[in-house]
Amino acid sequence: MGMFKDSAGNSYSIELPFGTVIRVRKAEPRFDLLDAQKGNLYHTLHQDLGEFWELLWHIIEPQAIEKNISAETFGKFMTPECLLLAQGVFFKEWAEFFRSLQRENEAVALEKLGAYQAKAVAMIRKKLEGQEMKDLDVKTEQAMERQLNRSFGELQALLESTPDLSPTEN
Repeated sequence: MGMFKDSAGNSYSIELPFGTVIRVRKAEPRFDLLDAQKGNLYHTLHQDLGEFWELLWHIIEPQAIEKNISAETFGKFMTPECLLLAQGVFFKEWAEFFRSLQRENEAVALEKLGAYQAKAVAMIRKKLEGQEMKDLDVKTEQAMERQLNRSFGELQALLESTPDLSPTEN
């Protein structure tokens, strides 16, 4: 069982016994946690935080009801940081759910995909913080400056070549 808190300090547990998985699937058929590959569910829940939030609500709804917290209030309390923490807890619990079903291949696949995505984020951060990106930023700014100067120069030349259309005196 994994735990997370919302921004108001309310604690929730993410547990995926078989009954919860079936309850969630009945409430929303697109969240069939028995099949991580159906409809590319793993990637959807990892990439689309709105979809993940909706699934999370279905999982913790009984706990929220006990605390008199509506879906709207839960949404207000779930800051991006809280949602990402809950997402990490969920994926660990989902892998454990597959292990409990003796579907090690599904559990390992979830864990590997999570590890690969974490590695990709780390590589992107490293690249963004590196000298190559700083050089690219300078080059981009210089190219933008050149284009801006060229555009203003062309505009100024166009204005200077435009005949004066005011009436002339004879």
